[in-house]
Amino acid sequence: MVAKLFKVFAVLFTLLLVAGGAGYWYVANELARVLPIEEAASYSVPRGQTVARTVYEFEQKGWVSNHHIWRLWWQFNERSYLHVGRYEFEPGITVAQALAKMERGDVELERITFAEGLTVKEWLALLNEAEDLKKDIELTPEGVAELLAIEGNPEGWLFPDTYRYAANTTVSSLLLRAKEKMQQRLDAAWAKRPEGLPLASPYEMLTLASIIEKETGQASDRPIIASVFINRLNIGMRLQTDPTVIYGLGDRFDGDLRRSHLRERTAYNTYVINGLPPTPIANPGLESIDAVINAAQTDYLYFVARGDGSSQFSTNLADHNAAVRKYQLGQ
Repeated sequence: MVAKLFKVFAVLFTLLLVAGGAGYWYVANELARVLPIEEAASYSVPRGQTVARTVYEFEQKGWVSNHHIWRLWWQFNERSYLHVGRYEFEPGITVAQALAKMERGDVELERITFAEGLTVKEWLALLNEAEDLKKDIELTPEGVAELLAIEGNPEGWLFPDTYRYAANTTVSSLLLRAKEKMQQRLDAAWAKRPEGLPLASPYEMLTLASIIEKETGQASDRPIIASVFINRLNIGMRLQTDPTVIYGLGDRFDGDLRRSHLRERTAYNTYVINGLPPTPIANPGLESIDAVINAAQTDYLYFVARGDGSSQFSTNLADHNAAVRKYQLGQ
């Protein structure tokens, strides 16, 4: 009888060892699991989501075979919470590494690019289309002005660049970054301005840079175009630049600039007002800002587009009119 009981216990003990070994192998294999993905995959953690819910969703995706093991592993190791955001997982990453990435808050960054020369309204249109940005302010020029603590028109104060941000970043924080970048560039440029520059403030430098930005078709022309406007300001000659007229027309501009527009008195029509317009007409890039303080030394007072992106420069009206006939009228 004793011998039979001993054999039964021996069998049971052997089964327990086998089961325990199999269980240990199963858990160890699960904890070493690599995400079964062949290309980069994204996963979003919404606000308030638990680790238990996350590993359950991993199981639904086929990324883990038993979400209970991962939930218990997380609790046993006294791990922290997961950060809100979207995460990108590359092939070869383990489940443990993926969870650790979300614990660190190593979120996938979105990006949005604002080209040089865009207006505030064009910035706002791009921001409005960005689905991963939290719209926490009124997306109007007035809303931007209030956010940036600017009286009146906020045009010109946003630095063109590519901005990286995490999902659910606020529009206000991104705009404040753009304003800070522009302020830094302006301060640095103003500190290097040459003597005799006919500008009274960094803001006037920003305004002139915005005109240069809109007038430039070829980057190498920027310092020469800057010299034309600086030469005009020095002798009290009107700037007579079409982009300021177009800006002053606002939504009324239909793509066709008419002679009547050039005669219409607006605050921005530099054919009828003296000096600079009251505000910038776009958000200029660093090259246009630098062109103001590094303008070429020329006697040019006129320029006209050649039609290939470059400009023809002249020192007198007769030569300018001849260039207009050649490049604009084809005579």
